[in-house]
Amino acid sequence: MHALLLTGVWVSRGSAQVPDTSSVPGEAGADRAAAAHFHPVYIGLSHRMAIPEWDLGVGMVRIRPDAVGPPGQAPPDTFWIRAVPGEGAPPVALAFHHGYQLSLQAAREGLRDGAVEVAYEERALPVLDRTSDGRWLRVGYAFDDEGVNWTGWLDGEDLRAEYLAWSRWLQDWDTFYFVDPGEIAFHRGPEGDRVHLTLVPGAGSWLFDYALYPIRTEGRWMEVRVVSPSDNCVHPDELPEEALEVTAWIEALDPQGRPRIWTWTRGC
Repeated sequence: MHALLLTGVWVSRGSAQVPDTSSVPGEAGADRAAAAHFHPVYIGLSHRMAIPEWDLGVGMVRIRPDAVGPPGQAPPDTFWIRAVPGEGAPPVALAFHHGYQLSLQAAREGLRDGAVEVAYEERALPVLDRTSDGRWLRVGYAFDDEGVNWTGWLDGEDLRAEYLAWSRWLQDWDTFYFVDPGEIAFHRGPEGDRVHLTLVPGAGSWLFDYALYPIRTEGRWMEVRVVSPSDNCVHPDELPEEALEVTAWIEALDPQGRPRIWTWTRGC
């Protein structure tokens, strides 16, 4: 477990509903008995850009849209999060679809969930690391009031679970920003010399006004088109006559595969 300061960012203490597992027979019986005492995990602010220090690990896991679980084990849109790797390990939480979004229940009371929004109205659990064989995924599923990240293990071979490394997820987006303004850095090439670019100062909580548009990737590195001020969601008539527009390389992922850039999953 790792501490993370999240003061003031949680926006909802709404309720969550647990899926009905009362008719689930077989080896899931012990899981069902444990889940009877689980508590709602309240939905919090799940946007990455709002919490720069949030450790999202090396990838994400989400419930497959076409999830089909093993016969007689659990509802098809539910998977278990366990205390340690292993099919017989005690469950500490379960994840399921509640309407259009991922929701959780947990053994510990008073938690806020650790899911991150990875697309509009689509949330997933960060995968902090994996077992050596790649089967079991350690996910950060919730935070407590002290900012401690509660983690557990999810079976990556569960037919309902879809694992995606952040390097793959980055390929689905066309606009990026550095998560931490203090880590903004541009290079001549992968592992190349630093290049100084003067970005236009931003407004409000934005230190700089810019946008990054991907051109190609090479390992952890990404060649981008840098535009400052940003022309994303800006009417052409509002663009300045002179603006910075150059190509450069950025370190999109750190050496552990954790993302240093992110996108806005809603709005601009």
